[in-house]
Amino acid sequence: TADFSELTVGQKWDRVRLTCSQPFNPYSRFGLSFIRLRTPQEQEPDPPRPPLDTEDAELSERSWCSSPASHQTSSPEPSLRSKEEEQLRSHLWKLEGAACSPGQLSRSARMVLLAARNQALRPRAG
Repeated sequence: TADFSELTVGQKWDRVRLTCSQPFNPYSRFGLSFIRLRTPQEQEPDPPRPPLDTEDAELSERSWCSSPASHQTSSPEPSLRSKEEEQLRSHLWKLEGAACSPGQLSRSARMVLLAARNQALRPRAG
């Protein structure tokens, strides 16, 4: 509610339009943000899970570089996936169902996977 005026908060909405844009460069990483709109009656979301350990993060970095979704195919190393990434990939497949082409996740699902890999690469505080 701090982001909206009291008049706006008091109104009922049947839809929200959110437009995001970012220039694309195949040689640089990109960010991905998630926005959640809640009603005042909803509970706070669960706290985020701890990041992957350092070894998994290094493997994720190698797989990010060799991933076709990153548009960088020059790395000869095979794609190495962590258990968490496989679980996320499986969940994305279930969510997409038959909506995407067989054998390949949609662009947005691939972006979510890359964002998860990038999150795993961030150094831990402490």
